[in-house]
Amino acid sequence: MFPTLHTCRCTEVIAALARGEDIDPTHYYMRTHAILETGDPDLSWINRTLFVGTGARLADQMIMTLFVIR
Repeated sequence: MFPTLHTCRCTEVIAALARGEDIDPTHYYMRTHAILETGDPDLSWINRTLFVGTGARLADQMIMTLFVIR
């Protein structure tokens, strides 16, 4: 996966994440697009598809939800 993230530069949010705090995703935005690759012939449609998504950053993980652009 080759993601590109677009996030806010909110000082308060960045400071809270640096302290290891979970931040409510409604207090900032995270958008991404992803290009995925597979060698499986049955899944070759993935190689020709652009995905866009939203994300949330928790103290110990990042969660991304991807959507297919058709």
